Amino acid sequence: MLWKIVKADLARSKLINVTLTAFVCAAAMLFAAAAAIIVKLSGSVDALMTAAAAPDYMQMHAGEFDAARMARFAKENPLVRSYQTLTFLNIDGAAIRIGDTALSDSVQDNGLCVQSETFDFLVGNDGKALYPAAGEIYLPLCYAENAPVGGDVYICGRRFTLAGFLRDAQMESSFASSKRFLVNPADYAALRAQGTEEYLIEFLLTDRAAAGRLETAYAAAGLEANGPAVTYALFRLMNALSGGILAGAVILLGVILVWVAFLCIRFTLLAKLEEDRREIGVMRAIGLARGDIVRIYLGKYALIAALGCLLGLAFSVPARGLLLHNMRLYMDKAGAGFLSSACGALGAALLFVAITAYVRGVLRHAFRLPIPLALRACGAAKAAKGIAYRKLSALGVNAYLGLGDLFARRKLYGTFLLVLLLASFIVIVPQNLYTTVKSDSFIGYMGSGVCDMRIDLQQAEDIAGKATQIETALASDPDVVKYAVFTTENHMLRMPDGSVESIHIDLGRHELFPAQYAEGGAPANEEEIALSALEAKALDKKTGDTLTLETLGVSRTLRVCGVYADITNGGKTAKALFPADAARAMRYMFAADFAPAKADARIEAYRRAFAFAKVSDVEKYVGQTLGGSISAMRTAALASLLASLAVCMLITALFVKMLVLRDADTRAVLRAIGFTASDLRAQYMTRVCAVALLGFVLGALLANTLGERLAGALIASLGASGLRFDAEPLRAYLLCPALLILSVLLPARMNLKSVTKTDIHAALGDA
Repeated sequence: MLWKIVKADLARSKLINVTLTAFVCAAAMLFAAAAAIIVKLSGSVDALMTAAAAPDYMQMHAGEFDAARMARFAKENPLVRSYQTLTFLNIDGAAIRIGDTALSDSVQDNGLCVQSETFDFLVGNDGKALYPAAGEIYLPLCYAENAPVGGDVYICGRRFTLAGFLRDAQMESSFASSKRFLVNPADYAALRAQGTEEYLIEFLLTDRAAAGRLETAYAAAGLEANGPAVTYALFRLMNALSGGILAGAVILLGVILVWVAFLCIRFTLLAKLEEDRREIGVMRAIGLARGDIVRIYLGKYALIAALGCLLGLAFSVPARGLLLHNMRLYMDKAGAGFLSSACGALGAALLFVAITAYVRGVLRHAFRLPIPLALRACGAAKAAKGIAYRKLSALGVNAYLGLGDLFARRKLYGTFLLVLLLASFIVIVPQNLYTTVKSDSFIGYMGSGVCDMRIDLQQAEDIAGKATQIETALASDPDVVKYAVFTTENHMLRMPDGSVESIHIDLGRHELFPAQYAEGGAPANEEEIALSALEAKALDKKTGDTLTLETLGVSRTLRVCGVYADITNGGKTAKALFPADAARAMRYMFAADFAPAKADARIEAYRRAFAFAKVSDVEKYVGQTLGGSISAMRTAALASLLASLAVCMLITALFVKMLVLRDADTRAVLRAIGFTASDLRAQYMTRVCAVALLGFVLGALLANTLGERLAGALIASLGASGLRFDAEPLRAYLLCPALLILSVLLPARMNLKSVTKTDIHAALGDA
């Protein structure tokens, strides 16, 4: 009997039931996709680090290298379990062509290497080490779109066949400044004279957590260190960053959309109960128990929830592939199998339980009304206290009646308002996050200030002499408005327990090109130091605290003057003003601003003049460093807009239909006293427009307060603290709201056609 009633009801209300199933499907799809994405991201990063046997500590070095002394240090240090030295042949980007694309504008240090014998392997997507034959080459995944497998790659005029793409636990991330190309040992030897050879000095430790102690011992031994040093933890962080920004944004969007879906489910259920109010009253009148009626509706909505969750689970597979197309290129197969699918299924199952429990609660509340009230039509609404309706009369009779009803039934319109508010929120936040990350000013969250040109100099012979050449050129260039030189040195930091750890400090005039500071500001004198957000967290330091540096046996106490954002170099850096020592310089960074309209030509001139350095246009630097994440965020922003438009259209159609059903008696009275169908439509449109405008305005305000904080919390986990939206007002506050308003007005107008079919005599007779 119960099944027959449910089946008949499903057949009678096809549109509402299909709509509700679609909402449940969308919510389940997002739950399942979000769960699977988290598992996939975590599992793939761990699988890559394991398959590649990533080193626990790695020091890059350019210049003379004493292999015997290094081997002796590794043998005598009890922390070292295994040691090796690999070579990396740095090739000028202009000498590399992949398909039809030359890498002359690349901000990466691209170079050749051969496969390792013991650890730090370059692997394929199956996790197995790759071994190219003579004439073959494997490229990093970031160049997958430049040429197909089997295509041609030219290195210094030598032709290679692209055998496939590699995964690199060290340098795969877009945040890593170097990229390794894997070739056969014979090809490497043939091209050795065409580039600059660097060394990767790598260690596996008996205790991975002891990387800081090894770094301290390494520095104390005075070993080769002309280049950056990176630990296993930073390798893992950088690999997680590439997909983590997008995954976090998608999960945040998913949570908000699931919230919207629940509101829509509630709204749909209330609309259905309103449509069936007479049938419910009859069932109550003939003695049907409240529990029996609840089971009838619960059975129907449990069936809808089950179908929606199953469809959502099925759609979550292509959905997460579509949303995370770029991330998928960089992911290992780990996390894509049973565990990922199981977590997705668990997410859908939890949603099913939540929906059925929620529906049961709504039904129990709805059926607490006495039988006479359940049999009555909606009746006249109570006037809202404190509303001076006389003030509305100047807007016209229809606006007066429309807004008066809106104020009188605030709770009824509250759910509709909340849905539209959230729809506006989930459109504006991804849009603003996308425009912020792709803007030139985002470089302020990458550890350096906004400038026209950035020059990076590291791992070069006579690095101090080359730095002097660049500084002399900048100082004598009449087109340079201002410039600054920043020298990175390694210093020893005295810890509270008496031990020492190394810290990389950027020395220079930081006030000329300030980074984004979450607390305090740039150092103003030689007794101050600023820490990156992750470094401050690791050291448990805040503004006003002090720390002690040990430099060549001399102690220097500095006060922490600021905490700034930095998502480069593993996010752990520091800035100070005390004099730099050219003999200790690990790398140099130059920032410069040019006179208006001079930047492009001057940047190209510096690129030609200083081929030994990496000269970057800041816009290209940000684009290449965050290119994958920017592209994925653009996709997420578009997806959020389309989803919000669909939500607004569907919820408006349901809301207006519910109003039309509920207000049949009131409309009949108005028609009887002379109001036309156009008047009634104008009253409804007044209410819908008022709610839509209020919802979208509140949504925009919420997006720029709470939304900015949520996005800031996401980016802060990566080291970029103190995020401020850099919005495009035309897009975020004009174009998108205009589309949302249209998505509300069009379905509202279409669903108001039924007001002309009001049967005055039947409605008044029922009343």
